[in-house]
Amino acid sequence: MAFFTGYLNERCCEPRRRDCINLFHNVLMMMFVTHRINLKPARWHRAGLSLAALLIWFGFGANAGAQPLSDAQAEVLRIEPMVVDGQLSMNIDTQLTLNNTMQQALNRGLPLFFSIEVKISQPRWWWFDKDLVDTRLTRRLSFNNLTQQWQISTGDLSVAFSSFAQVQAALRRVRNWPVALSDRFNPDTTFEGRVRIRLDTTQLARPLQLDPANRNEWTLNSPWKAFEFMIRRPTAGAP
Repeated sequence: MAFFTGYLNERCCEPRRRDCINLFHNVLMMMFVTHRINLKPARWHRAGLSLAALLIWFGFGANAGAQPLSDAQAEVLRIEPMVVDGQLSMNIDTQLTLNNTMQQALNRGLPLFFSIEVKISQPRWWWFDKDLVDTRLTRRLSFNNLTQQWQISTGDLSVAFSSFAQVQAALRRVRNWPVALSDRFNPDTTFEGRVRIRLDTTQLARPLQLDPANRNEWTLNSPWKAFEFMIRRPTAGAP
């Protein structure tokens, strides 16, 4: 019994639930003593089932309630490499969910920087893979309190949005991003690549970078997503 109540106390943070668990422990102890004296087996069995149900509710329900509701999450959903005007370009779709700390920082005028990274290599059976592309696209997300507008800036190019929903949808998509000249890739050869998106914490305000207590609040990294592609050799007579 001490094991179960100790386990539940570790997983439940709310004072009200801690009080309930302590009461639950006391009831268990009283029933155990009563059973040792004169409680009939049938009644002990029914009571045990009821207490087991309470144990499951406190163990799983309280743990679910303790999970944060707005964790930051990132994922690369789709990658489409293509050749446009002699350039290997990328269309990328991602999924981004900011936590409360990040959203509050944006609302107070603190910009956030998101980097999409692309690495492409050519497999070589006799040696290490040959690295061909290692590049990133960094976009600055900010909110102007005076104009009440959101803004995404990429280099010298900026686009304004009137709502957070609009700017979030735009931030999740990358279209026609040139990553390398297409003549860098041998025709009819399979190349392997990977993509990820992350919050660039190196560009946060200095006090936030030096605050180890809240470092986890600024963690937003997607797993690497792999892809393959091949550039076909032009056929004779093709325009």
